[in-house]
Amino acid sequence: MNELIQIGPISPLRQRLIDDMTMRRFSKERQRNYLRDVGRFATWLGRSPHTASAEDTLLGGLGVRIGPRGKIDTFTEVEFKKTPGEEKNRPDGLVIMRTGRSVWTALVEAKVGNANLTNDQIEAYLTLAKANNIDAVITLSNQFTPLPTHHPLSISPILTRKVDLFHWSWGHVITQAQLLRDQEEVEDREQLILLSELQRFLLHPSSGVKEFDQLPTALSELCANVAAGICSLRSRARLKLGAKRA
Repeated sequence: MNELIQIGPISPLRQRLIDDMTMRRFSKERQRNYLRDVGRFATWLGRSPHTASAEDTLLGGLGVRIGPRGKIDTFTEVEFKKTPGEEKNRPDGLVIMRTGRSVWTALVEAKVGNANLTNDQIEAYLTLAKANNIDAVITLSNQFTPLPTHHPLSISPILTRKVDLFHWSWGHVITQAQLLRDQEEVEDREQLILLSELQRFLLHPSSGVKEFDQLPTALSELCANVAAGICSLRSRARLKLGAKRA
């Protein structure tokens, strides 16, 4: 299927997105991925994406609000003095957001290419975050999830009682960058250049970033069971497992 299917009148924002992606020579598959992600973002936002502000995008999807005087600091390859266990775990990044007297912190772990997140590593980072009073752990990978609050790994609820766990797919990050550019939310020229360069890098084949392009293999079995009036817990578990591996 090579055509974009539009049902009902097309909105000005959707037409602008399509025109911009066409001008940039995005493939039809990539355009469908973008439009699907924008639709999910609109569902979460509860209104048209053109009314969204910068605060409603990535961190807003985690329930974190940035005030007009908010400040974000980021660090890479951070080591902590309090490290549970014998191994010294070193996450890819640390985010510290300050809004007035409020401080929100998060560890970041990112994967590209065929490298997937693992339970051992993420559970270790959740333990590390708890020991150092970090509020959340954010993961990024090519593993797709419909919402940031849905994680591709099955993590023990005990580990997320004190620390929140979120996930962004790289496709979601690219889409949010495109929305910020199209809606002219970034007023600072240098920040806009950096955002454009980030998006250009993530879209390059050598970056290792892949967009969602296939459904889990267990879907056909689940559809057959649903058609037959049978949808066992085993089928749903296999579908969930397949989604993690896709």
